[in-house]
Amino acid sequence: MLVAARTISAVVLPGTCDAGSPAHGLPFCDYGLSLGARVANLLTQLSLQQRIALFTSPAPPSEFVPELNLKSFWWDITCIQGLSLNQADPVRNVTVFPNAIAQAASFDLDLVARIAQATAIEARIINSLNYNASGGTTWQARSCDGGPLANTVHDPRWGR
Repeated sequence: MLVAARTISAVVLPGTCDAGSPAHGLPFCDYGLSLGARVANLLTQLSLQQRIALFTSPAPPSEFVPELNLKSFWWDITCIQGLSLNQADPVRNVTVFPNAIAQAASFDLDLVARIAQATAIEARIINSLNYNASGGTTWQARSCDGGPLANTVHDPRWGR
Protein backbone atom coordinates (compact mmCIF):
# COMPACT_ATOMS: atom_id res chain seq x y z
CA MET A 1 0.00 0.00 0.00
CA LEU A 2 1.44 3.36 -1.01
CA VAL A 3 0.67 6.49 0.98
CA ALA A 4 1.43 9.98 -0.28
CA ALA A 5 3.91 11.89 1.88
CA ARG A 6 2.48 14.72 3.98
CA THR A 7 3.90 17.11 6.49
CA ILE A 8 2.86 16.05 9.97
CA SER A 9 1.87 18.81 12.37
CA ALA A 10 4.13 19.10 15.42
CA VAL A 11 1.19 19.73 17.77
CA VAL A 12 -1.75 17.36 17.75
CA LEU A 13 -4.83 18.16 19.81
CA PRO A 14 -5.98 15.60 22.38
CA GLY A 15 -9.10 13.55 21.78
CA THR A 16 -12.36 15.40 22.34
CA CYS A 17 -12.91 14.00 25.85
CA ASP A 18 -9.26 13.44 26.81
CA ALA A 19 -7.49 15.34 29.58
CA GLY A 20 -6.34 18.73 28.32
CA SER A 21 -9.37 19.14 26.04
CA PRO A 22 -11.84 21.98 26.67
CA ALA A 23 -14.65 19.37 26.64
CA HIS A 24 -13.00 17.08 29.21
CA GLY A 25 -15.26 18.05 32.13
CA LEU A 26 -18.50 18.45 30.18
CA PRO A 27 -21.39 16.01 30.70
CA PHE A 28 -21.21 14.59 27.16
CA CYS A 29 -17.73 13.30 28.05
CA ASP A 30 -18.95 11.61 31.24
CA TYR A 31 -19.03 7.92 30.31
CA GLY A 32 -20.96 7.21 33.53
CA LEU A 33 -24.05 8.91 32.05
CA SER A 34 -26.40 7.16 29.67
CA LEU A 35 -25.80 7.58 25.96
CA GLY A 36 -29.09 9.49 25.66
CA ALA A 37 -28.07 11.97 28.35
CA ARG A 38 -24.64 12.46 26.76
CA VAL A 39 -26.12 13.05 23.29
CA ALA A 40 -28.73 15.47 24.70
CA ASN A 41 -25.97 17.44 26.44
CA LEU A 42 -23.83 17.57 23.32
CA LEU A 43 -26.75 18.84 21.27
CA THR A 44 -27.31 21.69 23.75
CA GLN A 45 -23.66 22.71 23.25
CA LEU A 46 -24.04 23.05 19.45
CA SER A 47 -25.78 25.67 17.34
CA LEU A 48 -28.58 24.64 14.98
CA GLN A 49 -26.22 25.00 11.98
CA GLN A 50 -23.61 22.78 13.63
CA ARG A 51 -26.23 20.13 14.41
CA ILE A 52 -27.50 20.14 10.83
CA ALA A 53 -23.96 19.80 9.49
CA LEU A 54 -23.31 16.81 11.76
CA PHE A 55 -26.35 14.90 10.52
CA THR A 56 -26.03 15.60 6.80
CA SER A 57 -24.64 12.69 4.82
CA PRO A 58 -22.96 12.56 2.42
CA ALA A 59 -21.55 15.95 3.10
CA PRO A 60 -18.40 17.99 2.92
CA PRO A 61 -16.35 17.80 6.09
CA SER A 62 -18.15 19.25 9.12
CA GLU A 63 -16.55 22.20 10.85
CA PHE A 64 -14.10 21.82 13.72
CA VAL A 65 -15.68 23.25 16.91
CA PRO A 66 -12.69 24.62 18.87
CA GLU A 67 -14.60 25.53 22.04
CA LEU A 68 -15.54 21.84 22.46
CA ASN A 69 -12.50 20.38 20.67
CA LEU A 70 -15.11 18.57 18.56
CA LYS A 71 -13.33 17.23 15.52
CA SER A 72 -14.33 17.90 11.95
CA PHE A 73 -15.17 14.68 10.18
CA TRP A 74 -15.80 13.26 6.74
CA TRP A 75 -18.52 10.75 6.01
CA ASP A 76 -17.90 8.11 3.40
CA ILE A 77 -20.82 6.08 2.15
CA THR A 78 -19.24 2.86 1.01
CA CYS A 79 -16.25 0.62 1.50
CA ILE A 80 -17.54 -2.22 -0.63
CA GLN A 81 -14.41 -2.28 -2.85
CA GLY A 82 -12.04 -0.75 -0.34
CA LEU A 83 -12.01 2.92 0.62
CA SER A 84 -13.57 5.43 -1.72
CA LEU A 85 -11.86 8.65 -0.76
CA ASN A 86 -13.10 10.56 -3.84
CA GLN A 87 -12.52 14.29 -3.56
CA ALA A 88 -12.37 14.39 0.24
CA ASP A 89 -8.70 13.42 0.10
CA PRO A 90 -7.54 12.88 -3.49
CA VAL A 91 -3.82 12.57 -2.60
CA ARG A 92 -4.13 9.32 -0.69
CA ASN A 93 -3.60 6.13 -2.63
CA VAL A 94 -5.97 3.37 -1.59
CA THR A 95 -6.39 -0.27 -2.50
CA VAL A 96 -9.32 -1.04 -4.77
CA PHE A 97 -10.68 -4.59 -4.62
CA PRO A 98 -12.92 -6.42 -7.11
CA ASN A 99 -16.54 -5.29 -7.15
CA ALA A 100 -19.10 -6.90 -4.86
CA ILE A 101 -20.53 -9.32 -7.40
CA ALA A 102 -17.04 -10.60 -8.23
CA GLN A 103 -16.32 -11.08 -4.52
CA ALA A 104 -19.57 -12.98 -4.07
CA ALA A 105 -18.95 -15.09 -7.16
CA SER A 106 -15.74 -16.35 -5.59
CA PHE A 107 -17.79 -18.12 -2.86
CA ASP A 108 -14.71 -17.60 -0.70
CA LEU A 109 -15.85 -16.27 2.68
CA ASP A 110 -12.28 -16.12 3.97
CA LEU A 111 -11.25 -13.95 1.00
CA VAL A 112 -14.12 -11.51 1.60
CA ALA A 113 -13.23 -11.36 5.31
CA ARG A 114 -9.58 -10.61 4.43
CA ILE A 115 -10.71 -7.83 2.06
CA ALA A 116 -12.84 -6.33 4.86
CA GLN A 117 -9.93 -6.59 7.31
CA ALA A 118 -7.51 -4.95 4.85
CA THR A 119 -10.01 -2.15 4.20
CA ALA A 120 -10.45 -1.55 7.94
CA ILE A 121 -6.69 -1.43 8.52
CA GLU A 122 -6.20 0.95 5.60
CA ALA A 123 -9.03 3.19 6.88
CA ARG A 124 -7.39 3.43 10.31
CA ILE A 125 -3.99 4.23 8.78
CA ILE A 126 -5.35 6.96 6.52
CA ASN A 127 -7.44 8.41 9.35
CA SER A 128 -4.37 8.52 11.59
CA LEU A 129 -2.28 10.25 8.89
CA ASN A 130 -5.03 12.80 8.22
CA TYR A 131 -5.67 13.35 11.95
CA ASN A 132 -1.99 14.11 12.56
CA ALA A 133 -1.66 16.25 9.42
CA SER A 134 -4.66 18.36 10.52
CA GLY A 135 -3.19 18.90 13.98
CA GLY A 136 -5.92 16.76 15.49
CA THR A 137 -8.87 18.74 14.13
CA THR A 138 -10.19 16.27 11.53
CA TRP A 139 -11.62 12.77 11.91
CA GLN A 140 -12.77 10.51 9.10
CA ALA A 141 -15.92 8.53 9.74
CA ARG A 142 -16.47 5.48 7.59
CA SER A 143 -19.98 4.22 7.14
CA CYS A 144 -19.12 0.97 5.42
CA ASP A 145 -22.15 -0.82 4.08
CA GLY A 146 -20.75 -4.32 3.92
CA GLY A 147 -19.31 -6.72 1.43
CA PRO A 148 -20.82 -8.62 -1.45
CA LEU A 149 -24.51 -8.01 -0.98
CA ALA A 150 -27.53 -6.44 -2.60
CA ASN A 151 -26.57 -2.88 -1.74
CA THR A 152 -29.90 -1.26 -0.87
CA VAL A 153 -28.33 2.20 -0.97
CA HIS A 154 -27.46 1.81 -4.66
CA ASP A 155 -29.90 -0.88 -5.85
CA PRO A 156 -32.57 0.68 -8.14
CA ARG A 157 -35.07 -2.03 -7.17
CA TRP A 158 -35.11 -0.87 -3.54
CA GLY A 159 -38.55 0.35 -2.54
CA ARG A 160 -40.59 -1.81 -4.95
